[in-house]
Parts: sequence; structure tokens; C-alpha cells
Amino acid sequence: MLGKLKKSKILQFLAFLSLVLLLLSACSQQTQRKSGSAPKIEKLKPSESNSKTKSAPRKGKAFDSNINPKRTATVIAVYAAKKYGDDWQKTLADEKENGIGVAVKNSEYFPHVPSNFGVVYQIGDHEVLYTLKQVGQDNLVYLYTNNGMKELGHATFRTMRQYLKENGWDYLISEYAHKTKIFDLRISPKLMSQKMQGDAGAFIVPFVMRGNWYSYFNKRMNTTTIGPNYTIENGEKYELHRIDDKFFEHKTYGEMSKDYQIRTENWEMTGELSRKIHGIRWINFRAWMQGAGDGIYYGLHSEMGQPVLVVASSASIATDQIYWKTPQLAMQNKNKKFSDLYYLR
Repeated sequence: MLGKLKKSKILQFLAFLSLVLLLLSACSQQTQRKSGSAPKIEKLKPSESNSKTKSAPRKGKAFDSNINPKRTATVIAVYAAKKYGDDWQKTLADEKENGIGVAVKNSEYFPHVPSNFGVVYQIGDHEVLYTLKQVGQDNLVYLYTNNGMKELGHATFRTMRQYLKENGWDYLISEYAHKTKIFDLRISPKLMSQKMQGDAGAFIVPFVMRGNWYSYFNKRMNTTTIGPNYTIENGEKYELHRIDDKFFEHKTYGEMSKDYQIRTENWEMTGELSRKIHGIRWINFRAWMQGAGDGIYYGLHSEMGQPVLVVASSASIATDQIYWKTPQLAMQNKNKKFSDLYYLR
């Protein structure tokens, strides 16, 4: 769940798609946070449905009278890839075969994005997203990487189309648009307030584990913030919940309603192991109602006289990454292994 989690497991991708007349409804694959070499916490997809989706707030509207929502999203993604490259370009390349998957989520799950936008539009697995602000008859589009931690710039939608046309890239719009998928994972206030079946309450993180943690890998500084009952992984917020064991024994995520899946999109099934393993007391994080897979483990430890957060995975709970209390310590100790920690050999 920490940083960029790259090792893939099989995704159950039962897409629900219903286009809103005035807005991008959206969501990309329901995946765990991504962390360097650690494996994914896989989440299943909301099932396909013909039910009506929620229409977006006016301030988050992504609509142009001349093109449809799929085409709107495609223009934005292609523009960002050509203008800024890097993670946006990687995203466009990754999405070419299966189509651009655009996820609409509540902005509260992206604390670094100004909350007045209401919704954010997240694409693919490289932590890129955009937000929209209606200005007259046009939309001002703000482009981000690192799940909103870094703003690259902004431009009107008309400016984006003109930029692609002037540079001879407008042909890419038609090439991508017919495969673009729009998913809506926004949570209404009513749904937000409902008690979810199987929820045994918030998991409360020990006080000594809370705060900001840093680890340098994959040529970037990765940040995790741990709160009383949530984590923020490289810009995206996740709620920590305990699950009712009897409920979990008899239910699967795929049989739950679309609203249930939407509400629990950013939930982690969290619990503390009953005994120490490798000399560390671990907390396990898995996607809500995740069946197969071991998830991710966090454990407090100390190295070189400094507190560290050890991140581990697999059935053997092998160390993947070490997080430090400051970016400076993370940089100084990048790629370093310690003899008192267990690693896969």
C-alpha cells in the first residue's frame, strides 16, 4: 500500500460505465497504493451497471458543446503527455491497448489538491490526475503528478485542442477516444454517512507510528502520512477499518452492490498481528474484502538510533522498504540493507 506498488496480481475488472450528460463520471482500476518493489493490494471493480450515475458539480464540469466526455478526457490526457511527458507520457503509453481509464473521485481523498474543486480525475497507475474549473463557456484544466502533490500547470480546454492541432497530434484524439472509459467513484453525502455492512469500526493506529515518513527509491522521494485512522500514500488518502470476521467469511467483494464498492474504494482492511515476527510487531493492510494475497505490513523498528517504519510483504513478511522520519535520512540511507531485518534471498 505504500508508495508505488508494482508487482501485479490478477485484477477482477468488472467495469460499470454510465455516461453523464454534462460530465466525466469516472474511475480507473481499483488498485492499492503503489510502492517501489512491494506488491499490490488488489481491489475488485464495481460491477457494470445501467443505473444512473451522479451528475458532477458545476465547478468540476468537464463538458464541451462540440465533443463528448470521452473525447474531452482524451484531449486532456494527450495534451498532458505531449506537453509535460514523464508520468503523463508513461500513462498514455500504458493505456493505449485497453483505453484511457478516467476515475472521478472525491477531492477529499487527495489532500494536496484544493478542496474547492470537489472532484478529481485520476488516470492510470502513474499517479497523474487533473481537476477542472469552469470559466465562462470553457474549462480551465489543472494538471498534476504524484496524486496532486505536484502541479505542472494549467490551460483552458480550447488551448489544449489548439496546441495538439498546431503540433500535428490531433490525430491521436480519435485513436484513443473510442477506447476511453469513464468511471464514477464519487461518494454522495448520503452514502458517506451510511454504515457499511461488515465494518467493525475504524482501526486506530498506535500514536508512535503516526506522522510523516519518507523513503527514497525509484529515483524519487516517497512520502507516507499516518493519521489516527487513515494513511496518505503519495498524495492519496485511505481510511483504515476493521472487518467483521463472520461477515467476511460468507461474503465476497464481487457480490456487494455498486454503492458498497464505491464507498469502500479507499478503505483498507486493517489489523494487528497477535505476535511479533522477525522481532517486529506488524500491522497488516489489505484492500477491503481482499481474498487472495498477503497485503502489506507496517512495523515500527529502529536503525542507527533512529525510528524507522519497515514495510514488508509476502507470506514470509519480508522487508521491502524502510521509511525514515526526515527526507534527509531517507536520502542518506537509500538502498541500504540492515542485518537485523529479514529480506527475501
